[in-house]
Amino acid sequence: MKKILLTLFIIPLLFSCNDMKKAFLLEISKEVNKDCPMFIDEGITLINTTTLDDFIVYNIEMDTENYEFQWQAKDFDFNEWRDEEINMYCTDPDFEEFRYFGVGVVRNYKDKNGTVIQTNKVSKSDC
Repeated sequence: MKKILLTLFIIPLLFSCNDMKKAFLLEISKEVNKDCPMFIDEGITLINTTTLDDFIVYNIEMDTENYEFQWQAKDFDFNEWRDEEINMYCTDPDFEEFRYFGVGVVRNYKDKNGTVIQTNKVSKSDC
């Protein structure tokens, strides 16, 4: 009997947590998209955000032809950027709710033709 009562209590709670996470993701994406496209840096623009499962996805366009550092894809270290993204996600108070809800971040770096150059994925398990 205890197992049945426990199951009846926990299952709705799990569904409500997933609903909260989905609502959180959709609201964050909607708010960020209000300001898109968003100039980040010389040659770097946040085009938009979407959601995918437990992740918010940032679609970032990089002007590989006119980038101020004379872009060379083979010389560019995205691993260094990923390390910075992990540090920011794990320590920045702005990402506290992301960590609380177990929401991860995906950053798709694309050139002006829409070709994906690099994808960095960070989640709570990286902390």
